[in-house]
Amino acid sequence: MNDAAIYKTGYICGLVAFTTIMAYIIIRSMQITGSVNYPYQEQLIYSISTLMALAFLLEILALLYSVPTNKKIWSHAALLFALLYVVFITTSCIVEFTVIIPAKVQGEIQNIPFLKQYTRPIFRFIDAIAYICMGISTFFSHLALHKIGFQHITRILLLIHSCTTPLIMFMCIYPDYSSNLLVLVLPWAVTAPAALLSLAIVFRRKYITEIPNHRYVHKDLN
Repeated sequence: MNDAAIYKTGYICGLVAFTTIMAYIIIRSMQITGSVNYPYQEQLIYSISTLMALAFLLEILALLYSVPTNKKIWSHAALLFALLYVVFITTSCIVEFTVIIPAKVQGEIQNIPFLKQYTRPIFRFIDAIAYICMGISTFFSHLALHKIGFQHITRILLLIHSCTTPLIMFMCIYPDYSSNLLVLVLPWAVTAPAALLSLAIVFRRKYITEIPNHRYVHKDLN
């Protein structure tokens, strides 16, 4: 894959990750206010979560191929934790779709109490591990970028986002879970879309400045 394809992939997947995160935040807000009825709110949340995770993984994969050799150790680490994030979050989403939501709709959830999310800890722990892995991935991603130009801004946003990980972890593992706890992750709702959109813009700027046949001519700001 040439550099142009890598940058385009990173940019497009970054935009998808940003869009799905914003959609996730909106649906979660609607869940708190009761604007969306069950099970549609859950179906939307887990569908968006899956798409968001896959887009994030591909954005980090593009980062791996776009950084210089001396930065690849960090981009490799970011990719490994992004992959773990995808594995854990999709596991939770698949179980929700195939087991828990149908059981709740049919009124049979009491027959499988060990699978009921938010009353038993197992899937909340899986969600916690998933978002911890995402936070670690963004931490290593910030190390893969340069400390100059727009990349420096993106580094800061990725680092700040990684620092919100303990809030997600606390929300997921808190024994008495309720929708009110979602207020704790408001910082995450700001830093996640900002960081991933900023990373997408890095790919766009690389495409503009480093691809010879691009119709724009700019000084390399990276």
